[in-house]
Amino acid sequence: MNRTKPCIWKTAGLMVLAILSVIAVGVSGVYAAKEKVLIVAQGGDVAAIDNQQNVGPAKNALIQVYDWQMARFRTVATPPYTGGFNIVRRNDQDVVPGSLYAWARVKKRSDGTAVKRFFLRPGMLHHSGNPVISADFKYSILRRSAFGRDGTNRKFGMYRYDGKQISGAPRNMTARESIRIIDPLTYEIDLHHDNPLHFGHWAQRTLYDSVLMKKNATKDDTWSKKFASKNDAGSGPFVIEKWAVGNEMVLKRFEDYWGPRPPLDKIIFKTVPDLSARVLLLKRGNIDVALGVPFREIKSLRKAPGVKVVESPSTNHLFIGLNPKIKPFDNKDLRLALIYSFPYDDVIQTIFGGAARRAYSSIPTPMKGSLNKPRYSTDVALAKKHFEKSGAKSGLTITMQWQVGQDQHKQIGILFGDNLKKIGVNLKLQQLPKGQFQTGLRKHTLGMFIRMYNIWIKTPELQHFVLYSGDSHTNPIGHSIPGVDKTMSEAILTVDEDKKAAMSAQARDKILDEAIHIFIAHPDYLLPMRKNIVGYVAQNTGLHHFWLMDKVDWIK
Repeated sequence: MNRTKPCIWKTAGLMVLAILSVIAVGVSGVYAAKEKVLIVAQGGDVAAIDNQQNVGPAKNALIQVYDWQMARFRTVATPPYTGGFNIVRRNDQDVVPGSLYAWARVKKRSDGTAVKRFFLRPGMLHHSGNPVISADFKYSILRRSAFGRDGTNRKFGMYRYDGKQISGAPRNMTARESIRIIDPLTYEIDLHHDNPLHFGHWAQRTLYDSVLMKKNATKDDTWSKKFASKNDAGSGPFVIEKWAVGNEMVLKRFEDYWGPRPPLDKIIFKTVPDLSARVLLLKRGNIDVALGVPFREIKSLRKAPGVKVVESPSTNHLFIGLNPKIKPFDNKDLRLALIYSFPYDDVIQTIFGGAARRAYSSIPTPMKGSLNKPRYSTDVALAKKHFEKSGAKSGLTITMQWQVGQDQHKQIGILFGDNLKKIGVNLKLQQLPKGQFQTGLRKHTLGMFIRMYNIWIKTPELQHFVLYSGDSHTNPIGHSIPGVDKTMSEAILTVDEDKKAAMSAQARDKILDEAIHIFIAHPDYLLPMRKNIVGYVAQNTGLHHFWLMDKVDWIK
């Protein structure tokens, strides 16, 4: 009898241990459930985390890791859209302190140059534990300039990094010389123009840990491209915890971030190339946000239980470029025939379901200087007249290039092709890989193409410079319109808003006269997510600051 008792107690003990183990697992599960994890599915992979090397999907991960808030822009409500809020980024009057808590113009010279001083917020840290210092800001600006980026700022703000004098600069000073470190928390920039859009150019730029980056530089890689592409050198609200290239990137909250503490504990970016799979995962609740979802899928998601679609107006500029340097688009009457053949209203309704505004000109509505009605509309009879005047023969075949992954652009091309047949023109659609398409834009070798361009700063003069100036590396056709460059340059440096608008209107009319773009639409931001995801703010960049969002359990 006595011998059996220990066995009973042993068995009972094992049962208790088993129960405790179950309870422990359950408790662990409860705690795990309380951890707020946002799962984002996107079609492409995060190939590189360096802002100077990555594009597309990687950008959305990058801005959670790196601090982009040198200064912040005002947030405003945008009814009746369901996005709730929009970021206003118009000029330096819309700026509030970020990692830079103060700034001042300390000198203005008679030649138009100026010196501005910037003060860092004390106590900020990088993910490495290194303090954020003024040398980091100088390094980050020089690095971007060394990659040939920010041509607008080099023309209207600082001098070129390479020391070559830029048009309009009164003195020849390199960017390295123009940025001076006063102390660890203070630096100055010597500007060749007292640019009213200074923060517009620099407020949302990647801030690197210069100590860490320089430590990993080599003789052949002075700017640490190799290191930065796969490693975290940031100071943003989230830090990289795990990165399985081709599968997922896991970010965890950076507890020492200087700004507001993010509500989320983790953000997971999952690579899900198949669109239908992303949509199904969202409907089932396996993911919280689905990126890269076209309008044809948005319609069904609006009705899906537990899913909502955040909508907000945008100034994204969807257009077809007609390069006058490439035949047959060197013929203005042919270009006009194409412009009058385009099915504008059909595209707005069929492709976007009304979730877009018609683009009337080079200035998006409601920017100052925009038109309240289009100069060009669908007019097949007038298109035929211009086609006959061009001297082109019926049966002409032209090719329009579109970038892989932009299926909506292909659908627009199909509608356009149907209309072109009415005037005797055949449209061939050519899909190009992203790299080839972007190279074609950069080298101006595409004759006819469709693209979307997002203007971060909501000012027409900058939009004009970026897309139409002969000095802009982002001008997709490299065509300079007489008189426009000078007008735009003066408008950018003008403080008076009414004068800016008048000059922008002059440039707008000259661009319309040139007939080099078919202005299509400004599609709304459409982002499908689960209903319990709150706090989304539509950014002027078109990128998603997920770190501002929250995941609540009181909304189902």
